[in-house]
Amino acid sequence: MKGFAAAAFIFVLHAAPAWSSDLSEQPVDALVGMLTSIDADAPGIDDAGMYDSFLADDAPPQFRVGQLPLHPPTIHPAMRELVRRGAAALPALLAHLDDVRPTRLAIGREIEPLDVFGGQFFADEYDPRRPGERIHECPMDNTCRSFDHPYRVRVGDVCEVLIGQIVNRRLYAVRYQPTQIVYVNSPVETPALAALIRKDWTGVDSAALAASLREDLHGDRAEGALRRLRFYYPRT
Repeated sequence: MKGFAAAAFIFVLHAAPAWSSDLSEQPVDALVGMLTSIDADAPGIDDAGMYDSFLADDAPPQFRVGQLPLHPPTIHPAMRELVRRGAAALPALLAHLDDVRPTRLAIGREIEPLDVFGGQFFADEYDPRRPGERIHECPMDNTCRSFDHPYRVRVGDVCEVLIGQIVNRRLYAVRYQPTQIVYVNSPVETPALAALIRKDWTGVDSAALAASLREDLHGDRAEGALRRLRFYYPRT
């Protein structure tokens, strides 16, 4: 056990510089490839809590609901850098929505036959581009497809979250709900989700993103829209 602890400590020492390195010159596709090294919960891929956040501006995620004690999410540097790219990253993220490459993050747990609380379900919850369109949620009768083993988060799942971060939509690939319920809205497991996201956001360039964010200023998405407008379009 002591040997394992020492090895883990050495690994952390060697891994640390990669987290602090400047990724601003990396191509978008290279950043997407780095997502396979995610090994910790982050906003949108967290099975123990939900957070309001905009990964680009360095502000700490704001806790909404979840299990106690709190375990603050960790923001992988490639996730942060891709969100900072804004509209320029959208084509690659949309293309990788069905990317099956696994990350190092497993969410959920082994469900035992006698478990009476909670559950784990594949769902197709979606926050659409245009207000008023239907947002699907799993009904409480648990008709969504359940799974009994930990789920390995895929690169495509992370890309969904990052698209939501850029365009000011709550696209949670993994969502916690009290009590001990986990919903996985994966475009890999549920291809219809990938189709919806691509339908809404394919072809959105910098000008179209700015217009969409300005429209969001007139509704309940105003705070998130203002943060993004200030970050992506500081001169306007």
